[in-house]
Amino acid sequence: MISSSITNSIKNNWIKWLLALILAGGGIIVLLRADQTSQETAVLIPVIPENIPIGYTITDPDIKPVEIFIRGSERKIKLATDSKLQYRLDLSQTSPGFNSFPIKIEKILMPKGITIVKVNPTLLTLTLEREIEKEIPISITVTGKPASRYYITEIKIIPAQAVLRGPESILSPLKKIITKPVDIGGVGESFKKEIAFELSKGLHVISPKENMFVEFIVNEKITTKQLNNLPVIIKNTRYKYTIHPELISIQIKGTFTVLEKIEKGDNIKVYLNFRGLKPGIYVRRAEIILPVKTTLISVEPEYFTVTISKK
Repeated sequence: MISSSITNSIKNNWIKWLLALILAGGGIIVLLRADQTSQETAVLIPVIPENIPIGYTITDPDIKPVEIFIRGSERKIKLATDSKLQYRLDLSQTSPGFNSFPIKIEKILMPKGITIVKVNPTLLTLTLEREIEKEIPISITVTGKPASRYYITEIKIIPAQAVLRGPESILSPLKKIITKPVDIGGVGESFKKEIAFELSKGLHVISPKENMFVEFIVNEKITTKQLNNLPVIIKNTRYKYTIHPELISIQIKGTFTVLEKIEKGDNIKVYLNFRGLKPGIYVRRAEIILPVKTTLISVEPEYFTVTISKK
């Protein structure tokens, strides 16, 4: 009886092992089938131009990627897409002008087990053009306005010109380099700013190598101020005198800041100098001393009649 039980146990275990092996084998078969199942997908690969002849450049827009349709197992396709595929276009034997190049499938290196079904497009086109250098003046583009009391008196570009390199058809007719806009909105003092250019595609700055700057010289606006009925002072006489008229009106100009500080003739002196004059009647102009950074525009009256009498 013991021997029969042992025999049955071994038999049952053997059956379990066999079933497990069959199931495992089935799984392996399934995996192998999944790995060997062929599928098709489309992949975009970039075109890399190389060996461009010295002194020439490509003037076409960006060369679009090539679309390739590949077939293989899922694992192989993933391996292919992860390998950073590219199409290298050799231009060493290319002539200036318009050129076309058929896509050569054998140049696209694929992992083993991948088949290229087709490519789109089958032909690449580009234009090769002579490249030149040219020195061109820089033109500043400005947006905004300074603060209300200020204005731009001078714009200094450092340096004033730059050397560009690019296709002859684009660079040859170019008369000036346009900068990206520089905002001067609300400024009230001079400042310096680094500039950048708005360049057409294919153009490059050759010199200067260092950064370029624009300097804006900002000054306060000049305005005018009318001051009426200022007293006229008599100096250097021991005689009795009369003056007609007795008051003067003047108009001066200066910055807003300076003129704001002048109220009713403060810091302004108007006088007649009688030094050395004897009794009599004289017609004289007044001497006027103005604050710093102001200028006399007009006076009224221009002449005064002075009568000097003995004591």
